[in-house]
Amino acid sequence: MKKILFVNPCADISGAEMSLLVLMKYLDRTKYTPLLLIPNEGILRARAEALGVTVRIFPMHAMMLERNVKTSLRDSFISAGELGQIARLLKELSPDLVHVNSYRVGIPFSLASRKLHIPSVWHLRDIPESGAKKKLLSISTRLPDKTIAISHAVAFALGKKLHSGLIVIHNGVEINLFQNVQPGKFRKELNLAEDTILLCSIGQLIPWKGHDLLIEAFQKLSVEQPLHLVIVGGNVSPIWASSREYSDYREYLEQLVDNHNLKGRVTFTGFRDDIPQILTDIDLYIHTATSPEPFGRVLVEAMAAKKPVVAPNWGGIPEIVTDNVTGLLYEPKNVAHLAERLEFAFENLQHITQMGEVGLKVAREQFTAEKYVEKVQAVYEGLL
Repeated sequence: MKKILFVNPCADISGAEMSLLVLMKYLDRTKYTPLLLIPNEGILRARAEALGVTVRIFPMHAMMLERNVKTSLRDSFISAGELGQIARLLKELSPDLVHVNSYRVGIPFSLASRKLHIPSVWHLRDIPESGAKKKLLSISTRLPDKTIAISHAVAFALGKKLHSGLIVIHNGVEINLFQNVQPGKFRKELNLAEDTILLCSIGQLIPWKGHDLLIEAFQKLSVEQPLHLVIVGGNVSPIWASSREYSDYREYLEQLVDNHNLKGRVTFTGFRDDIPQILTDIDLYIHTATSPEPFGRVLVEAMAAKKPVVAPNWGGIPEIVTDNVTGLLYEPKNVAHLAERLEFAFENLQHITQMGEVGLKVAREQFTAEKYVEKVQAVYEGLL
């Protein structure tokens, strides 16, 4: 039995943590024993322990390439200073392999792992914005024995062609969770009329997710049907909270809703753990990332719920959504084009309903939890 130490830089839950939970849940326990390391208490601990995963708290310093390059380099030096503590921890835990779920803590854990002759794997889930940041991350990915990119867009953003040390494995979703859900519960909670078209966006309330762009597009719509927009997303993770731009973002969005006289037509739910129910009850899922989306896990979840999606045409999204087949793609950051695509959807409801049917078929063929975990385990087997 091989022990896999999973390392995550935060204890909150967003898309990266959902994918990690799926990996730990479907891991072959006859071959592997999972152990999770997180920096503090949080909801991720309870979710992991519910899967029978042992969780250990170990304070760690995350490097944030979302900040400027100088700050990122400073972060990496601070992380390097933790190397001795990490090496001692690895000696104590004696893992057979270290799987780091984010580049943000990858450098010290891979250095310590290499010192102790323990293979390490990085999961790359980000696309840095600037060329300098991409180069810094590209250099850093030489440290682990294997790097998993969650999309070809992530791999190519680093200027790397696929080779033996870099592999693309798309995230997987538990398709069965979105099947046979009794519809109506969430719509009833919102007290919506039967003919109301319900639009939805799900994700952390952080600026690059583009909720402000969505609100701007929503207020431009002029259709006969009553519309309601629901924005599902929890508090900002502590690794983002040091930026006021991030911590004040929800307040900014609520003010934007007021400015456009949309109160009563837009609902902020906060964090929800009943995503299958929500996606079952909506009519259209909208994604509005204003930076290239590394993957877009929630798009697969919407497809698993047979919902058509509208999303920007960049990053890893075109690897999931085929325009006019499983959804509608629009020009990134273009409010007018987004509004145009939404109005097309409302005018062609039967057509986009068929897109939802095709989306479910694609999700079952390409993005299941089982296929995802099988591919990751193949990486482990090649290193152990």
